[in-house]
Amino acid sequence: MRKLATLITAVTFVFLVSACAPSSPTGEETSTGSDTLSYMTRATGEALPATDGYPTVTLDDAGAPSITPLTSAAPKEFGVATLIKGAGSVVGATDIVTVQYAGYLWDGTPFDSSWSRGEPAQFSLEQVVPGFTKAIAGQTIGSQVIAVLPPEDGYGASGAGSIPPNATLIFVVDILAAEPAQ
Repeated sequence: MRKLATLITAVTFVFLVSACAPSSPTGEETSTGSDTLSYMTRATGEALPATDGYPTVTLDDAGAPSITPLTSAAPKEFGVATLIKGAGSVVGATDIVTVQYAGYLWDGTPFDSSWSRGEPAQFSLEQVVPGFTKAIAGQTIGSQVIAVLPPEDGYGASGAGSIPPNATLIFVVDILAAEPAQ
């Protein structure tokens, strides 16, 4: 019985993986009839004008961002600006999202990037720092946003890894997919 259950699980997994494989050889967005735009590899949509008070974002050919940091003092308030407005459905505050992201300290020092790991990240918006959830919830799938997180919306007084205590953080995030949490 246990072998049969394992076999059924393995066949189901293979079916699901093959069903999720891109039908486009380039891996670019493929129409699936779903609002998750599940085959997107980077933000797509309408590019919006830059917003004052945010670092300048430059994208390489693959879509990976880099920033030109501001020389001003870090802001005390949370902020988010949409750089590319996607056409997908709206992300909920408890959704499981698939994103490409790059994280920077206010001075422009990078501390984390899914782009550098070569694959998108997937997680529940209930499992990240508060500012990341605030930046993504309410946005549309396919969008790219830049968010500035003061310490209380990031890692606070304790910091984390290479993020020092009381650091203001910048995230550039491409929202690729979202599913309601179950």
